[in-house]
Amino acid sequence: MSKIDLVNSPPYTNLTFVQIEETLGKSVIIKLKDGETFEGYLYNIDPVTFTVILLQTGDLHTIDELPSKYKILIIKNFDISEFKVNNNRDAISRNLLDSVVSKYTEDYTINSEKMRQRREKLISLFTSVHIFA
Repeated sequence: MSKIDLVNSPPYTNLTFVQIEETLGKSVIIKLKDGETFEGYLYNIDPVTFTVILLQTGDLHTIDELPSKYKILIIKNFDISEFKVNNNRDAISRNLLDSVVSKYTEDYTINSEKMRQRREKLISLFTSVHIFA
């Protein structure tokens, strides 16, 4: 396991775009300032805010097959105290990572059924707590 030791906080802000690109899909371990640790596959690092996006998998899979259980974590840069690349695990292909995020983009169009259901639930919640008159 190699640790990316950098001077700035967060600990990966000196990475170049090329280094970020080379790290995408690799297994990383992120330790937060409060001691909590997350492991997952690096989906991206926002080059402006340095927010990290991780894909966590819940079961075994091959590097070219999407796991059946996964979640996406968004970790703000100011919470991160340590960032390590875990070279002991195989990376996930970039195409596979992209398929996770863009798999159901049609669900998020303004007139989709999913968005209609979300709006109804939100209105119901606001009404139940008397936010709407």
